[in-house]
Amino acid sequence: MIKKLFLFFVGLLLSGYGFAQTRTFKEIKTLEKQIPFKTGERLFIQGERTFMTIKSWDKDFIQAKVEVISRFTNQEVARADLEKINVLFDKKGKTHTYSNAIQLASPIEKPRSNLKVELILFVPSSAAFEIVNHFGKIEIVGNFKNLKISSEFSNINISNFDGNAEITTKYGDTDIQDSKGDFKVKADRSNLALNEVYGILAANMKYGELEVFYSEEASNYSIDAKYSPIKLHIPLGLKSDLNLECVQCDIVSNNDKKVSNKRKNEDIVEAKVNPQGASSGGTIRSEVEDIVLVFEANK
Repeated sequence: MIKKLFLFFVGLLLSGYGFAQTRTFKEIKTLEKQIPFKTGERLFIQGERTFMTIKSWDKDFIQAKVEVISRFTNQEVARADLEKINVLFDKKGKTHTYSNAIQLASPIEKPRSNLKVELILFVPSSAAFEIVNHFGKIEIVGNFKNLKISSEFSNINISNFDGNAEITTKYGDTDIQDSKGDFKVKADRSNLALNEVYGILAANMKYGELEVFYSEEASNYSIDAKYSPIKLHIPLGLKSDLNLECVQCDIVSNNDKKVSNKRKNEDIVEAKVNPQGASSGGTIRSEVEDIVLVFEANK
């Protein structure tokens, strides 16, 4: 019996050693490109498995760096799979296009490696551009005239932005911070976080979570949320008012003196925060999930 146990544990040890020796090879193909850009031109980006960072600058060209990355336990397979992602820069009329996608000659050539694309772009701040991405991440930093994003399974981070943005996202979190402008957001099964976002924002969301960190300065948010818990962090010095409505849910606060509740009927609760505010802070409406208010000391 002891001998059998000994052989069993030796087998486990050797098995673990074998697994520990499994090596993953990483292969990278890099492309760098400089693209002249004139005022009035636009940029269209279409990505798949793409992790992109886009920053604004004051130069008259686009600087691009693309890395196609392949990981697999067989180095030859990893190298071969690199060639199955097609990277394209093109221009038609006034539109510059970047795209990457898997292209196969036949279904049996489906890549076996873990593939992704890392894209870094420096883009003139005067540019209007559109992004379509599936599976990855989108990071936008800086000022842009107009921005449109459509994504699935991609997280979106926007910071230090000043401009107009339209965002449609599914199965991917969106985080906007230290930004201002005119925002339109449609989120499906996606979380939305706003941290010191100034200007006008209209959002429609379902099956996600909403968290808002207000600044003292006035901003106007119009948000309609369904099946989405809402948490609002409100400074005591807020200069605008807020209108709240909860359908088949409740409005909960850590400082009831700051909230005037009015039950419209058994299904709807309405409330107003800072009713003497100098300007309108918009309306937050929720269905089914509660609205939680956290009043905090001024920063």
